[in-house]
Amino acid sequence: MMRVLEGGGIRRVPGGGRIMRGLKVWWEDLLSGVRPMLAKELRARSRGVRPAALLTLYLLAVAGGIAGVLWLVTRFFGALSVQVGLWIFTALVIGSTLLLAAITPALTTGAISGERERKTLDLLLVTRASPLGIALGKLLSSVVYVLYLLLATIPAFALVYLFGGVPVPYVVTAILVAATSAVAFAAVGLFFSALFRRTQVSTLVSYLVVLFVLFGLPIVGEVQRSLAQEREPFRTRPQGGPPPWYLSASPLVALGSAFQGPEGEGLPILGDLFRAITGTRMVSGAVAVPAVPGGVPASASMMYSSRPVSAAVALPGGLGGGVLPLRQSYLISPQTPGGEPRVVTALAPWVQHLLISLGTAGVAVAGAAWRLGGSGNLRAWLRRRPRVPAGP
Repeated sequence: MMRVLEGGGIRRVPGGGRIMRGLKVWWEDLLSGVRPMLAKELRARSRGVRPAALLTLYLLAVAGGIAGVLWLVTRFFGALSVQVGLWIFTALVIGSTLLLAAITPALTTGAISGERERKTLDLLLVTRASPLGIALGKLLSSVVYVLYLLLATIPAFALVYLFGGVPVPYVVTAILVAATSAVAFAAVGLFFSALFRRTQVSTLVSYLVVLFVLFGLPIVGEVQRSLAQEREPFRTRPQGGPPPWYLSASPLVALGSAFQGPEGEGLPILGDLFRAITGTRMVSGAVAVPAVPGGVPASASMMYSSRPVSAAVALPGGLGGGVLPLRQSYLISPQTPGGEPRVVTALAPWVQHLLISLGTAGVAVAGAAWRLGGSGNLRAWLRRRPRVPAGP
């Protein structure tokens, strides 16, 4: 690149310096949006009785779930069962995931549409803050509040250790899945808040998407598996292999895959849900093909079995004591008499859920920034705002 000097000379300006200056300006404009928006939203969320009331209701719901589980266990078993820790952990995992899924969209569905309704959005856009910085600041304020709710739930998870049966890696995995799904739901709410002009519309669409991800995807997976079984009775899926990747977008399916445990063990409800939807089960020890007459599997649950690459050690009345595997091996029985079984290895569904949730959050934030910067100009959310010259 050439630049003409005042004296008539020509000076070569390296292109790399221009790129670095552009990145520096982009970073400054990004921080100009993130810092003020994050500080403003955190101050607004910490004032009044609403945050304290929401936290109180959240903890009361969690405590009510624990009390209900203890009451059911003592009612049906007559005394505290050896698996009461698993039941409490199941209630905490399902309750925290569903509560966060119900709370987080409400934190962001009015973040941008509310500014538009209050006629303050144009004031934000004329500042040096980039649209990406504004959208990211809105999202981070909601993420901080979600983490605050999760931290308040950790003492409830400590009750599980009073009864035993649940190792630390499973608690960490449950918190990670709940947190990443909450971030994804918050980002989806932010995107629809930027897409629609009215808060009521963005709220309705956001909750419809959340309900579909939570419950619609498992239903779709079960319907698909049932239709495949009707077409080919001895196969749970036409192509075989791991469960469809889109099922991992549901946090309930992801948690079920992590906590299914060996046959007859694992978390109640969640492990059974995963096995019912995907037709897979975890086996411990050596991999073995079910022996059935003619070499053809007799049921879907026998045909597809999965086990972790690193087998976990089973605890009496509890989950495995090893680290959760990042990849799982799926054993597919032979389809014809005398055939050889195949083993297919893929990322564990709970790992896929983390990647899908983070990817969804990134795409949603970028879409919200693009909508703020103007749908007709893709570079509007990246460009530099002009500086106001200082007076004499």
